Amino acid sequence: MEFQGRLYQTSGMARRRYLPLRGIRVLSFEVAFSLPAGTRTLAELGAEVVRVAGPARGGGPYIGVIDGVYLSKECIGINLKHKDGIAVARALVAEADVVCMNFTPRAMAGLGLTPPDLMAIKPDLVVLQLSGYGTPGPWSEYPAFGPSTEAAGGLNAAMGNESDEPVRIGSGVFSDQLAGRFAALAVVAALERRRASGEGSVVDLSMTEAISTLLGGQVVRAAMEGRLPPRPGDRDETYAPQGVYPCAGIDEWVAITVKTDAVWAIFVQATGIELLTADRFATSAGRQGCHDEIDAIIRGWTAVRDKNDVARILQEAGVAAGPVRKEGDAFFDDHLRKNEAFQEIPHEQRVAGYGAHEYLRLPWTIEGRPRALLSDYRWTGADNARVLKRWLKIPASKVRKLEKDGALLHEAVRPLDGRAPVPGIPVDQDFALRLGLPLNREATG
Repeated sequence: MEFQGRLYQTSGMARRRYLPLRGIRVLSFEVAFSLPAGTRTLAELGAEVVRVAGPARGGGPYIGVIDGVYLSKECIGINLKHKDGIAVARALVAEADVVCMNFTPRAMAGLGLTPPDLMAIKPDLVVLQLSGYGTPGPWSEYPAFGPSTEAAGGLNAAMGNESDEPVRIGSGVFSDQLAGRFAALAVVAALERRRASGEGSVVDLSMTEAISTLLGGQVVRAAMEGRLPPRPGDRDETYAPQGVYPCAGIDEWVAITVKTDAVWAIFVQATGIELLTADRFATSAGRQGCHDEIDAIIRGWTAVRDKNDVARILQEAGVAAGPVRKEGDAFFDDHLRKNEAFQEIPHEQRVAGYGAHEYLRLPWTIEGRPRALLSDYRWTGADNARVLKRWLKIPASKVRKLEKDGALLHEAVRPLDGRAPVPGIPVDQDFALRLGLPLNREATG
């Protein structure tokens, strides 16, 4: 795969990149978000990831380009309802180290591609099956999306204030991202087992269990005490004060947590708020009983200050505090820029009015070595000829015949009309100019 893009800091470009999975082949029957998030992580660790795409199901460019979970993968389009398509898929399985899927078990059984089917083709294979609820069990065949598994895993019931109804996090991809990262971890563990023993593995991963695992102590506590833990909203049963406080500007906030009485003394000194020196506030128990009063005083101090200034003052003093950043704030974060967290990738087609987008990369590095470079989303079947030649030695002429016969799928990609706006998605021209992104100016509306 050829990389095209740019980094905003290139001081580390000459260093050797950390690609521990180089040489590992991953074939992924993936849709939507959860598994693609995991296999993108594998790709960033150096694995050769090939995404198997079927007939268009809608939302591809959005998920592939805006969310970025299809980045850094090649794409082969296979019609799994065609006998020759199934034959190609099974031949690819025989050349893979890892096969992943996030269709329901029933769907894979109908294709003859269940984990036992795959292990029969290649016994030392690592097979990962990701689903909403896991197998076996009465819910194993239920379709699922992030929001439904977040609810089933207990996350919604743990959020919000006690007097309010349960709430959700954002766009509904929280469960997907979490399960995807667990999937990548499971694959790495199974590959290490194979390296040590020569044995393959079948990994079954439940998105719902991932959410319940995230809740951890709350689940255990509910079982031990026979009651649901309270939903404290922004507050904590131990730390006081804890909350999110308004700052100067429109919809600007800062999060503050005071863990101990010693930190409280530091907080009072750092803020210089005379009203907080009262003896009744000196202990955690006392502050818990006066939390509303304390919050009102703190709000008066934060409301006239910039959220970043508040966070800096408190952090420098040793108090846990952080500005509540909106999603777009990350793009202009000097700390993230310094750590080369972003990479700009130009697109084959303009998407949402832009000729490129920036993407966050792996949120960690090893011994200061540069992260892997991302590459652009690949449209359905864009790599049919390349993958089949490299994996199966199939010549281009036979690939074209398989495409003509309908066994392979190939989506023709034509440049968008630069004079026409991209339907349905407005473009923030100021945002693009601040980032220096190539902009389809005719699409700004």
